[in-house]
Amino acid sequence: NDTSISSFIQLIDTASQFLHSCCVLRTFPVRGCIVKGSIHYYPYSFKGPAGAVFSNSSLYGRALINAYTKAENQDWFGCYIDKSALSEIDKDVIQDLITDNQIIEYDIPFKDTTRNELVLFLFGKKMNNIDATGIRETFTQHMNGKPLPKSVELKLENTIKFLEFTKNLVKA
Repeated sequence: NDTSISSFIQLIDTASQFLHSCCVLRTFPVRGCIVKGSIHYYPYSFKGPAGAVFSNSSLYGRALINAYTKAENQDWFGCYIDKSALSEIDKDVIQDLITDNQIIEYDIPFKDTTRNELVLFLFGKKMNNIDATGIRETFTQHMNGKPLPKSVELKLENTIKFLEFTKNLVKA
């Protein structure tokens, strides 16, 4: 429920760190979308006959559906910020995030089109010698020697294009 500017900036930072540390460096390609909207959390737990506590909580709502749908429509490995999440953020804050290389404008490849959006700068200041070979290994590692399906190969190539785009920005 916290819609403050500091929470937004912290969300961008946390999402970027997660994508870079957990996904880029640990070979787990994902797509994401940061949205703003209604979401509900229902914690549930019960005690078993032997006294052990079992927890099974639920998270649901329109925002979760929107984020999932928008993430699944992307044809690359990355995360963008939906206009719903930007609607109440001051343009100067957004510009500061761009200037600080935390987010950038990029033509995101979607399954049905290409659209210019603000995206998390995955490779930014933490390049760590990431190159096309490393990204390719990230995608192929989970295939156990089998060739990539065409849809995954397209996501791979689009991700490499994004990597090259960001490397050119860092050099500039």
